[in-house]
Parts: sequence; structure tokens; C-alpha cells
Amino acid sequence: MKKLVLLISIVLICFSCKQKGLYEIEGTISSPDMEGKYVYLVKYNDEGIEKCDSSVIKDGKFFFEGVQEVPELYYIQAEDGERVKKRAILLEPGNIVVTISDRTTVGGTLVNNAYQKYLDEQSAIDIRLDSITTDQEYDSVYKEKKESYARYFSENINNPLGVEEFSVYGRRLEPEQLKLVLSKGDEAFKASKTGIFYQERFDAVQKTAVGQKFVDIVSKDITGKSISLSDYAGKGKYVLVDFWASWCGPCRKEMPMMVELYEKYKFKKFEIVGYSLDKNAEAWIKGLEDLGMTWPQMSDVNFWQSEPVKNYAVPHIPYTVLIDPSGTILAKGIIGAELKNKLEELLK
Repeated sequence: MKKLVLLISIVLICFSCKQKGLYEIEGTISSPDMEGKYVYLVKYNDEGIEKCDSSVIKDGKFFFEGVQEVPELYYIQAEDGERVKKRAILLEPGNIVVTISDRTTVGGTLVNNAYQKYLDEQSAIDIRLDSITTDQEYDSVYKEKKESYARYFSENINNPLGVEEFSVYGRRLEPEQLKLVLSKGDEAFKASKTGIFYQERFDAVQKTAVGQKFVDIVSKDITGKSISLSDYAGKGKYVLVDFWASWCGPCRKEMPMMVELYEKYKFKKFEIVGYSLDKNAEAWIKGLEDLGMTWPQMSDVNFWQSEPVKNYAVPHIPYTVLIDPSGTILAKGIIGAELKNKLEELLK
């Protein structure tokens, strides 16, 4: 009897060990033309896409199982090579449920559930933003969107899904929100490429905050001659640094107003210094000609990798930095009516 009990115990222990780290992915797909085709479980590495498992769609269903003791970021990829809805999943122990239709959903485990909740929240906010007609209401709802970002990132910054999402959208956070998220990161996150990038970004935000002296920009003008922001800023004029690019639709839309403001105030202690994020000099110069931009211009034609973009933590373009006559940063990120009203107030 004792031997039987011992044998049963050993079997149970072995079974328990075998189950450690076990995952199952139960998927459904609503597209009839995918019937009989393969779905792959893939991950991305330095060499590209690695196919780790495959499953045939039968009766609109597919299934994966295996062992994954350390949670890792994966994607489900259709047979045609495109990621289905570009939706990531965290491969972790447990039962993961994937539903692929017009909108892919993933759930079943703690981290995947949290990510789905966040995506649902963001989607609901985006629907509201699409129906808004006033700037004031848009700003209010977009504030909710950033709060949703910050809440999800601060709670999930130490898992691969959270880091992946943060790497893309972290630049949209306000400084205090970014500070909170960074404070939640563990040592592995802080040492990661994303952690280092955003810590440097936060430091740049602090150095170029409203009330700080401007950080100089040294670059080239359209003739290739060296030019500096300090040639203009801190010398008794209000200086508007305008980050833009010829390929940027919103920048081009904003430019007629900028031309109007420059003509109106260029003789009233006001200057604009443009910094282009263009990728080549020809496109940059043509953009200047097409848009009638006659104020000083500079660029390293190095896209988002430009040093000034990093030093000023530029989150998007168009993006502006307004510097007062003493060289102190007065405002950041003001465009459109807000910029027009601010200049009218200062230069009336």
C-alpha cells in the first residue's frame, strides 16, 4: 500500500512539473476564406521574423500549446505573412483566448486582460475624439487619453507588452506622467534600450522646461553654412523655434498662418528660426520655396535622429518653442490660434 501511495505521489509530482509554464492559445477567426490555411505563432528578433509554431484553421478555430516559463512578446501571423490586426500577445502560462474578426481581442491571462482593457479604453476615447468639433473639448478628451496611457504604462512597465506600448506612445505623456512611469520601472527596464531612451527624454524635457534658458542648436543653413540658435535667441527679440518638415501635412497646413505672423511681426522684435526634420536637402529647400518661408532655417537633414529633436524632446511636428528676449523659454508646443493670440499679447 505504501509503495502504491509513493508511486502515485511521484506521478503527481512529475505531472505537476510537466505542467509548469504550460500555455494554451484557443483562437477563433470569422473570415471564411482563411479556412484550411495556416496561422503562425511568431516573434521578432535581430534577424527578423521567427516562426515558432503553426496551426491549421479548421471550422474557424486554431490552437497552440507549449511551455513558456518566462513571459515573452509574440504575434499571431496569417499565412499571407501579415500580422493579423497587428496585435501582440504576451505568451505566458495559462489559457489565452484570441478572437480575430473586424477587431482582434486577446484575453484569458492577467497581463493580456489588462492590455485588452487598455485597448478598449483607448478605442472608446478615439471614437469620442472623432466626433468633437471644438478645440476646448478636444483638449479635454485628449487629456483623458494621456491619463489612460499613463495609468496603463505605470501598472505594466515591467512586462513586455507594457514596454512595447510605452516605446511607441510614451512620448505623448506629460512630464509628470513620464516621471511616474519611469519611477515604476525595475532595474531590467532601466537598463533596456527603451528605459534609457525615455530617461534621456525626461532629462531633456526638464532642461528645456518653461522658465529654463534655451538650449543652443548648431546646424547648417540651406547653403551649408554653420548657423546657431544663439545667433538669434537671447539678443533682445522674441524667437520662435519651429520644428517642421516638408513631408509633414499638418506643418504645411500651419505654414500660411506662420508666414502671415512673420510678415506682421518681423519688425517688432520678433524672429522665427525653423528647424527641418527633412531627410534630404532637396526636399527641404523645395518646401521652403513652395511655402514661402523667408525666415532663418537650419537642418541636419537627419529626420527624427537629429540632435536638436532629442535635446528638445520633440514629441511631434509641427512643434514650437517660444523664447523671450532674455533667452528664457516662455512657452512650448503652441500652434494655431494659441500661437497667434500669444504673439498678439506680447507684440501688440
